[in-house]
Amino acid sequence: MTETAFNSLEPSGRLCLDFINTVHWREAAQPVERLGCFADLVEWARQMELLSPSAAREALERARTLPDQDRGTLRHAMSFRETLYRIFIATIRGQAPEPADLEVLTRMAGQAAIASVLVPHGSHFVLRRPDADADLDSMLATIAVSAMELLTSPDLRRVRQCADDRGCGLLFFDSSKNQTRRWCSMGICGNRAKRRRNYHRHRR
Repeated sequence: MTETAFNSLEPSGRLCLDFINTVHWREAAQPVERLGCFADLVEWARQMELLSPSAAREALERARTLPDQDRGTLRHAMSFRETLYRIFIATIRGQAPEPADLEVLTRMAGQAAIASVLVPHGSHFVLRRPDADADLDSMLATIAVSAMELLTSPDLRRVRQCADDRGCGLLFFDSSKNQTRRWCSMGICGNRAKRRRNYHRHRR
């Protein structure tokens, strides 16, 4: 995965949703995994400003000497990402998330409260441990806090899954005034749906 590929993803509006969206086309026959290797995880974290450039370089250097350890870190991150997806998709569908998934999230978010500090992150704030630059687990804890904040906020009702019928599957935060947005991006999935409607209308 390249920096350009990550930059091509439209931000969802929430850190936890952006992390979930590192899998694209979830509802399609062949989902697209954007965290194909440990370096992809580090690059995503760097672009989201969860790792500093120097910490990202250190993580990649360590991966050359401890590849098994960092493959384990990647598996842990991907497992947590799928936990978050199951929680949010259940909520979107009006279902109760699995208690085991909520326990994982609660435990992960609790790690962020240990010796953490409040720091700016874009237009809002996050809790981050002082050693976060050197610890990818701290990154996951920060993502967990983002998820907890959204799940306990009235804004939770604004979380949607893209309605593209080809299986896009991306989650997004509907910031529209009327809360009627259906697609992750009007410029991509929205325009595609509009073209299909026009095509079928003209055929009729």
